[in-house]
Amino acid sequence: MRKIILALSIFFAICFTAQAQTNFSGGVFTNTTLTLANSPYILTGSVVVFPNVTLTIEPGVVIKIEEKSYNVSQQIYLEVRGRLVAKGTSANPILFIPKTAPSLGTDYIWQGIFVKTAQGGSIDMDYFTFNNSYYGISYDDVLIDTLTFNECKFNYNCYTLAINTNVVVNNCEFINNAVSHSLIYVYGSVTANNCLYKNNFACMSTIVNGVNVNGCTFENNTNCCIQITGKFTNCIFKDNNAVFQENGTLEIDSSQFINNEIGINALGAGSVRNSTFTGNTLALSVGSNSIIENNTINNNDVGLGLAGMFTTGMVLPLIKNNKICFNSQYNLENKSDYNLSLDSNCFCLNDSVSIDAKIYDGYDDITRGLINFAIYDTSCTNIIQRVIKINLGTNTSVSTAQRIVNVSPNPFQDKLTLNGIDSKICTWTVFDITGKKVYEVISEYNKIELELSFLEKGAYILKSDYYAPVKLLKY
Repeated sequence: MRKIILALSIFFAICFTAQAQTNFSGGVFTNTTLTLANSPYILTGSVVVFPNVTLTIEPGVVIKIEEKSYNVSQQIYLEVRGRLVAKGTSANPILFIPKTAPSLGTDYIWQGIFVKTAQGGSIDMDYFTFNNSYYGISYDDVLIDTLTFNECKFNYNCYTLAINTNVVVNNCEFINNAVSHSLIYVYGSVTANNCLYKNNFACMSTIVNGVNVNGCTFENNTNCCIQITGKFTNCIFKDNNAVFQENGTLEIDSSQFINNEIGINALGAGSVRNSTFTGNTLALSVGSNSIIENNTINNNDVGLGLAGMFTTGMVLPLIKNNKICFNSQYNLENKSDYNLSLDSNCFCLNDSVSIDAKIYDGYDDITRGLINFAIYDTSCTNIIQRVIKINLGTNTSVSTAQRIVNVSPNPFQDKLTLNGIDSKICTWTVFDITGKKVYEVISEYNKIELELSFLEKGAYILKSDYYAPVKLLKY
């Protein structure tokens, strides 16, 4: 009897195992659900969800992908011409993972998910893990919509998101990818809240309509942000090779830069406020049209660098109320020919010789500009003495007529929103590339919206009474 019971137990175990693993490939022509009971599903070939059909994946389902070839074009993919609903839960996420762990963690063994928005394709995904793909999740066309992911995890992918729509990611992880966000076509923005970016080659690259990043941690990445515009608030940047470089207008507030090779390189238009920089090889380097205010820049190799050449009508950087102290090589390195007064900044030293020894300027290299500074008391509150190397007069003061206005979205389709403008009455004029005036409006508010749907596709220039010109692109 014991032998019979044991044999039956083995039989039922084999049957249960066979039922719990399901091969899956080919076309999905009717509404189909991948159930937890039949999980894991083995993708033995590519899958196409046809138009007007929904493929639903239940919470907790595991999708395992077979590795077909090292050649990307021959690898398995999931193509969505209809609708994919893959909504896991925090307790039961959906997994898209290799059937067999790659010999190298960075091996890309499948192509990923292609959403054919031109055919009506769409996805609704939440609480999932997405590993070892080449293209990640990608769209073939513009979708004027917002896609939200909660608690998603992208690991060991070449790209994670290359999609033509606005993306919101909340509490997600992007680890060991080549590029985490790369909206490389003509439309899309990224909003990231409380996310982790770690060990990626690049975290955010070429996102057309900018980013809004809050409470995120960027750690041990080669490049955090390349060719990005947007806002970063309450973020931590730690042990990265380069955090910001080759970027557009940036607004950085209340963030920490710790032990990076390069914190911010050649910031142009934009601002850095209420942030701390420590242990970086270069904390930050800034050019014209930038505002550096209320930061603590201590114990780096080079604290603050100035880059660029002075030209007529340019806006010099506004640098005030910062503590720039105890940086080992220079507190300030002037690589430009700007002559600036930085007497509203504290250098935490009590004599002019010691302070000047940590400022590299025209006294050290005649091709550089000169820096005026002040000696403060130990509280960095009261000025004891001002050191004037050059009389600046009024010729190089920061011009309020050349402040930068935040324009979004840009490129735009119908409307433009102007943020961060003064409440004073201002005339805004749009010119086409021939210089012809095509639109004009007078504003007296802090935030205004321009209705420009009537314009043809192409490039335009926005000019005003008090702000620098902005190049616009309508698609």
